[in-house]
Amino acid sequence: MSRRKANAGWTGYVGYKQVPPAEPTEFDKQVRRLHLKPEGYAHSLPLRNWVYHNYNRYYVPEKLLESLGIFVDV
Repeated sequence: MSRRKANAGWTGYVGYKQVPPAEPTEFDKQVRRLHLKPEGYAHSLPLRNWVYHNYNRYYVPEKLLESLGIFVDV
């Protein structure tokens, strides 16, 4: 039996795609929209209201949740 000729154009993994850059989270977008710095997160009433309404849907830093008295059961 003769062997089949190998595909000369095969170079390994074809279709390699670069990983797209990470997008900011919704929390990051809110902080940027409100022009806040990390030390002002817990004192901002608009951010506090947003966190109370969205902590189950979007990422919120654990330290901020603790400072606001929100305990999430995982």
